[in-house]
Amino acid sequence: LFVMVVGPSQANTRLVLTALPLMLAFFIKGLKSGREGLFKYSALIALASLICAGSNVNPPAVAVIPITLTAYLIYYLLINRGQDLVYNLLFALSALTSYLLLNFWWIANFLFNVIPESVSVKKAAIFTALATGGVTDFFRLLGSWGWRASHYNLPYYPYAHFYDEPLLLFLSFLIPFLVFLAVYLRPSDKNVIFFSLLALLGLFLSKGSAPPLGFVYQWLWEKIPGFWAFREPFSKFTPVTLFAYSFLLGSTVEAVSQRVEARLRSRKSLVRIWLTNLFPAAIL
Repeated sequence: LFVMVVGPSQANTRLVLTALPLMLAFFIKGLKSGREGLFKYSALIALASLICAGSNVNPPAVAVIPITLTAYLIYYLLINRGQDLVYNLLFALSALTSYLLLNFWWIANFLFNVIPESVSVKKAAIFTALATGGVTDFFRLLGSWGWRASHYNLPYYPYAHFYDEPLLLFLSFLIPFLVFLAVYLRPSDKNVIFFSLLALLGLFLSKGSAPPLGFVYQWLWEKIPGFWAFREPFSKFTPVTLFAYSFLLGSTVEAVSQRVEARLRSRKSLVRIWLTNLFPAAIL
């Protein structure tokens, strides 16, 4: 739904969401593997980044990757209370170095050509969409600046109004309900906790300057150098939410299926006990 709303031409986003699971998996493996995996997983992260190398023509579209990896590093350090702090930071530095070296072929061009022009680009970038919807829209992965807008009385998305009618309204809220149900079903699962926090971070960033606490994003956009590039936060940060949703939804489905299978097994056991013990005794 998000890709449909952002637009079918968003190849950058699709490439990023293809590379991100691999990069995060290698990042987690590297943190947990110890020193023997330092260079191996750093190199694998760098290689996986080549999948979305072409997406770096639009740097904000790739922001989901450093946001996710940095968030996981902080979370990992917190839950492990700083154990192996030196190695973990060394691995993060090694992964970053490997990424820069393997991607230097486009980074050099970016540094010498794009950044010097950033001032004029910023002045020319008159379009901003910092607050494009209500917070409930972002939970449903909706919120594009053009979602409910029109041009010369022609709506950008002619089907948008259907999502505010009972059936699709229910179904579109069912997805986030099932997503966050994972927290209830697996409250002690560290991965579920991380992706829940990541989803909330994605939701907060993607809503931009819309309430609540919209002034925080407004301050970041005005004061942090380079943050002006995130002038349409929905399309740039919702991939963070979408990535977190994908894990949590899978976790919910897995937890529910395991509980159903356990109940079916217990019923089969009761039937088997009755057939092998109680039924013959009743006949006798």
